[in-house]
Amino acid sequence: MHSVECHKPKQLKTALVCQNDLTERELTCDMLRQYGMMALDAENAQQALNLIHQYNPDIILLDVDFHVSIKWLDNRNQTLSTAFEFCQYLSQQSVFKNIPVVMLAATQTINELRMAYQSGASELASKPINLPILLERLNHFLITQESNRKSKKQLNYLTQFDPLTGLINRSHLIEKIEYSLLNTLKINRISAVLVIDIDNFKRINNVHGHNFGDKILKVISKRLRKSICKKTSSIHNFSGINSSTELARLGGDEFTLFIDNIDSVSTVITLAKQQIESINAPIILNGEQVVMTASVGIAIYSNDKEEVYDLLRNAEKAMYAAKNNGGNTYRLYNEEMNASAKTQFRLENELRNAIEQQQLQLHYQPQIDAVSGKVVSLEALLRWHHPELGWIDPGVFISIAESCGLIISIGDWVLKNACEQARSWLEKDDSLERIAVNVSTYQFQQPDFFSKTLSILKEVNLPAHYLELELTESIIMSDAKENISKLKCFKDVGVSLAIDDFGTGYSSLSYLNNLPIDTLKIDRSFIANITKKNKECVIVGTILALAKQLNLKVIAEGVENLNQVNFLKHNFCTILQGFYYSRAIPAHEVDKMLALEKVQTNINYPANKVTMLNGYARTKLIKTLTD
Repeated sequence: MHSVECHKPKQLKTALVCQNDLTERELTCDMLRQYGMMALDAENAQQALNLIHQYNPDIILLDVDFHVSIKWLDNRNQTLSTAFEFCQYLSQQSVFKNIPVVMLAATQTINELRMAYQSGASELASKPINLPILLERLNHFLITQESNRKSKKQLNYLTQFDPLTGLINRSHLIEKIEYSLLNTLKINRISAVLVIDIDNFKRINNVHGHNFGDKILKVISKRLRKSICKKTSSIHNFSGINSSTELARLGGDEFTLFIDNIDSVSTVITLAKQQIESINAPIILNGEQVVMTASVGIAIYSNDKEEVYDLLRNAEKAMYAAKNNGGNTYRLYNEEMNASAKTQFRLENELRNAIEQQQLQLHYQPQIDAVSGKVVSLEALLRWHHPELGWIDPGVFISIAESCGLIISIGDWVLKNACEQARSWLEKDDSLERIAVNVSTYQFQQPDFFSKTLSILKEVNLPAHYLELELTESIIMSDAKENISKLKCFKDVGVSLAIDDFGTGYSSLSYLNNLPIDTLKIDRSFIANITKKNKECVIVGTILALAKQLNLKVIAEGVENLNQVNFLKHNFCTILQGFYYSRAIPAHEVDKMLALEKVQTNINYPANKVTMLNGYARTKLIKTLTD
């Protein structure tokens, strides 16, 4: 017969034996000592409790017949009279509950087994004790218990902390803010929430992958921690009052900072600026330098009726206001932002139905040959005529479409309708060279954009060379290598390509020779002041000379007066576009213009300029929607 070696669990060093009979206790203790364990023994429950408090044993062996007679004077006024009640009491105490209790019985009945487990015992063993088997069972129990403990600890961690950065998460942050705000107003100090959102972070994930993006977020979280520690330390040294901070990651590329016990709003603003500066510092990762920017929204806790969720929501509204202002800045929440958010929410809902209800329209702005004065091409521009609010500024609703995911379906609608209209004009007048359609970042990033465009051209029977797609520099240069490959696909089938708003995005002059483009569109910001012999004149002149060398067509946008026309003609700009010739007009008005040998200039500009919802009108809209 082969002997089986027993392995005592490493966790078991001290055992407490609770048995009435002295002989049984001594035998059990001797057996435990043979396995190198320290054995303690108790003949009654009170003595057992004293030993547990004193030694904190690793295991308790408790006889089902153990003498228990304790009137426990706690808030429950509990009386313990059986071993099962004593075991249950131990399992309910935070200092004892992790100690495994093995109950001992002369005979194991179903009832005793059930009562043992219900009272919190780890095991019910038969007497006399077969210690090797019992220890093996305990070893398995302790391994399982440790695994469960680790799982519970990990689960508790995940419910309170962000696993990527180690910062607290949203639910934990809310708990901490709620606790802190109880005392803020009582001591006449300021508390604030700052929502920090990384600008254009999606581009990092798209270009470099999510693993790279996660590493960037880790770097940023460390920088924010360091910057916050420095600032709060200086606040404490200056004011003598401790300011506590809580930095959390709420998900994605959004961080939230809560700070209390601040003396003034200016201190919070200084803190916001420091967070932006810390994020702006170049990050070197995998041998590549990355520069990030951030938008920060600030909400100040001002009254005891304001809830944590209101504070977070207001800070988020302020953050979006900072983004809408170009990003890499901060904004302090005010009530106008709340009205603006309500307006945006309403417009977003109504924009979803605008296509079906035929509220969206395409207007076309002519592009004029600088020499002949005839219309050679048209740019399709989206317009929204709201049944109650009138014309909505594209700058308002396009950004809403992008933020709520409608831009793809709207972009498809624009592309198809522009191509259908171009086909209709070509059947009447073959002098029209092309129709230009703006492409959004989101459209261009769609994997099926190329095939979808070809499908539309085929469906409406429009030759590819009549279509020109306009993309901004920032779209192309966001991932130059990949996007140049996409552009070549369009070029190979004959679609014309133009860089819109040239000069306002990335410095892409070094890439121009490699880009498969046909046209540069000089941004209107350069055209506005070209007659004043300033740096804009030099820039425009340089672009025109460069385009000539590269055999590219040039369209000047925003042409508004004769002096601009003369300058552009003198510098050999081939195509002009702007209110000097015409605003964007409906398709039926284009028919008349195409019939003209030469377009009449708009001598009454700007009185004839199309009225859009902006400035005062937009303020009036917000007031109308929120009244």
